[in-house]
Amino acid sequence: MGGEEFEEFLFMVSRDVDDELNDFASSEGDAQIAQWLVQILSNWRVRAQSMSHKDQDTVLWRIGSNPLFLGWKLESASKLNFDEQCEVVRAAKCVTLAIPFLFGPEEPMERGYYMWWDLLISGVDDRGIGSVILETLSDLSLHSDERVQLSALHGLGHLQHPGRAAAIDRYIHFRPEMASDPWIRQCRDGSVM
Repeated sequence: MGGEEFEEFLFMVSRDVDDELNDFASSEGDAQIAQWLVQILSNWRVRAQSMSHKDQDTVLWRIGSNPLFLGWKLESASKLNFDEQCEVVRAAKCVTLAIPFLFGPEEPMERGYYMWWDLLISGVDDRGIGSVILETLSDLSLHSDERVQLSALHGLGHLQHPGRAAAIDRYIHFRPEMASDPWIRQCRDGSVM
């Protein structure tokens, strides 16, 4: 099994490929799967342009869910070292930055883009990689595209990090009209759904 075959199954949206992806996850190990996913995600904008929005969504959920669970590779119990985890975060950022190029102005994004960071950070319990994610999401929350902001803010709302409230306050500083928004307050206090 190799990276090309892995990518072929990952993007095969015409049928369920959980068994095949599980075989890859079991035989190749976290580091190899993460390396392949970093390559795919780093080039997400180009790769996803040839896909329907629904198919993009399917692939994002495959990456973030069983059996690949990219977010597990960001947990403290992960077999990836800190530098490898940082590579995953940088590559994951490319997915969010692709939103304005994959969806027209005012066009709603698929749910997988909104849930992207939630899928990746639900188990992050390490302050080191948590701080890298916090900085990444804080920067994305100030992007000019509101869908990018929404994805980042939703991720911040799920990130268990002491700097979360300050990151949301930074967003509010630049968007003071959002200070009284109930959803923004939920993001700030970590109770967002």
